[in-house]
Amino acid sequence: MKVARIISDTELAITLDESSNIEVGDKLQIMDLESDPIIDPDTNEVIGGIPIPKDTVKVTKVFEKFCIAEKQNKATVGSHSNAFNLMVKGYRPLMVSSISEINGKSLNIDRNQIKPKKYNSTSDLPIQIGDYVQLKN
Repeated sequence: MKVARIISDTELAITLDESSNIEVGDKLQIMDLESDPIIDPDTNEVIGGIPIPKDTVKVTKVFEKFCIAEKQNKATVGSHSNAFNLMVKGYRPLMVSSISEINGKSLNIDRNQIKPKKYNSTSDLPIQIGDYVQLKN
């Protein structure tokens, strides 16, 4: 699936094929596949990239060969107020500097060769016609 048309700043047309099995209500991620390349150390050839989500949209209409998907506003007041209430009661948010602090496991690596991903969660790049789209689990 790919972005076929940008209808507005909240609505996109997404291509579908026979295997797409998309339904109204499905969430789709618009992906950036090229901004964080993986380079083969022997050939210096770009062999791929780390996929980075640009944004998430929700399918509102499905047609034979495309669907319409819209950006949904998140209602996060409850989660923010719950976090605020916990902090007022003296609880502090969990702060960790790496995933290994959570699961207690890490790889035996040469730390001088670490090259972090360019983006940790969502790409700052704008959505464009032709961007890859995947079903969000």
